[in-house]
Amino acid sequence: MAIKYNIRDFIILFFLALLLRTTLFFIIQPYKNIDKLISSDAEGYNKIAIGLIEGRGYAPDDPFLSMIRTPGYPAIIALIYFIFGVHPYLVILFQVMIDSLLAVIIYKVILILFNEKSAFIGGLLWAIEPFALIYTNQVVSDSIFVFFIVLFFYYFVKFFVKNKIKSLVVSAVLLGIAVYIRPIGIYLAIPFAVLIFLGKKDCLIIRSKYALIFLLLSYGILFPWIIRNKLMHKHYFFSISMDYNSLVLYSVPVLASKMNMDIKEIQNTELKQQYIQHGELYKKDPYQYYQHFKKRSIDITKANKIDYLRSFYKGILDLFFSVERKNFENIAGINGIEIDGVEIVLKNGVINTIKIVAKHFNKWTIIYCCFVLILLMAEYFLSIIGLIRICFQKKIIICLLILLPIIYFSVIVGPAGLGRFKLPIIPFYLLFVSIFKTPSSMIKCDP
Repeated sequence: MAIKYNIRDFIILFFLALLLRTTLFFIIQPYKNIDKLISSDAEGYNKIAIGLIEGRGYAPDDPFLSMIRTPGYPAIIALIYFIFGVHPYLVILFQVMIDSLLAVIIYKVILILFNEKSAFIGGLLWAIEPFALIYTNQVVSDSIFVFFIVLFFYYFVKFFVKNKIKSLVVSAVLLGIAVYIRPIGIYLAIPFAVLIFLGKKDCLIIRSKYALIFLLLSYGILFPWIIRNKLMHKHYFFSISMDYNSLVLYSVPVLASKMNMDIKEIQNTELKQQYIQHGELYKKDPYQYYQHFKKRSIDITKANKIDYLRSFYKGILDLFFSVERKNFENIAGINGIEIDGVEIVLKNGVINTIKIVAKHFNKWTIIYCCFVLILLMAEYFLSIIGLIRICFQKKIIICLLILLPIIYFSVIVGPAGLGRFKLPIIPFYLLFVSIFKTPSSMIKCDP
C-alpha cells in the first residue's frame, strides 16, 4: 500500500526552512564580503572550481588540493560559476534551496518509518536547526554532503521496507556521490551492507546478493577517481584526507591535551617538522609524503594510548555540545575571546565555568549559548526517549538503521570533535526526537 504524503506539510516545511535560511543570508550579506566568504576550506574549493571553468584542470599546480579534495563539491561550484559567473554567494543560495528541501526529505523518511505527525515534527526540527542555518550559509561542503547522505538513507529505508532492488541501487549510487563530496563517508557502506545481511528476512543467498550489489555499486562509483589519482599521482587512492587529518585533527589534540598547549601551535610545529624531515619527498612523490603524516599519527597514538582515549572522549563531548559560538559571534559582529568550553568544564566544573562565561562573554553570546544548549539538551533527552519507545516496540532493526549513521559519524570524527562535523548526525537523532507517542500502529513496517 502506497504511503500518502501531505502536500500542505511539504509546502510549510520547505518554505519555513527557506525563510529562515534566506533571512540569515541577508543578515550575513555574503555578496558584500567575498574575501571573508572565501577563506579556510572555501579557498581551496573555489580555486579548484575556477581552474575547472577556465580549462586549467583540477588544481594542476597544487598537489595537496588535487589529492585531498574530491571532485563532488568543486564540481557543483564550477557548474554554478559556469552558468551564472564567479559569484560565491550564489553557491550559498543553491545550498539554501537544497537544505530547505532536506526538511521535506526528512519528513518522507519519518513517514515511511513512523507516522504523519512524527514526520511533520522531524521536518520542522530540521527547518529550525541552528547548525543547519549556519553551515548552509557558508561555502563548505557539509550541507550538500548531508543532503546526499539523508537522500541515500531515504532510498535505503524504502528498499528495507518495500524490498525493491531499484531503491537499493539508487541508495548505493547516492552514497557514492556523497563520498565524492566528503570522503569521510567512505566506510559507511560497510555497516549498512552488514545490516542488509543481518536484517532482511530473505534467504541467505538473497541477503548476500543484496549486500554485495550495494557494496559493489557504492564503491564501484568511486573507481574513476581512484584511476585518475593513479594516473596523476602514481598511486591508487581516493583521497589523502584521512592520512592528513589523522595527524592534524586526530593526533594533535592528543598532544595538546597531554602538553597543555594550544592546538594551533602544535599543528604548526608538527607540519613544520614533517616538511623538515620529508620535504624533498613532497616534490618527488607527494602521496608518499602524506603517508608520513599517517605514520606519525600512529606513533603518537601508540605512545599515548590513555591520552588518546581522553582526547577521544573530549572530542565526542565537543562534537555533541558545541554551540558554534564563534560562528554566532562572527555573524553578530562580536569580538569574543578564544576559549575551549568543554575543556574548561572538565577542569573547573560547571559552577566555575558559568562564572567565567558571565565575566568574559558578551550578553548576546550568553543568550545564544544558553538557547542552543537548552535546545540540545531537550533534543538529546527526547531522542533517548524515542529510542526507548522503539525498543519497547521490539523494532530493533529500525533502531539499528537509525543508530548506524549516528555511531559512524561520531566514532570517525573521534578526537577532532568539531561542532561542524556533527551536521551529518543531526538528521538521524531528530528521527528519534520526533517520536512523541508510541501507539501500536506507529511503526508501519519492520523488515
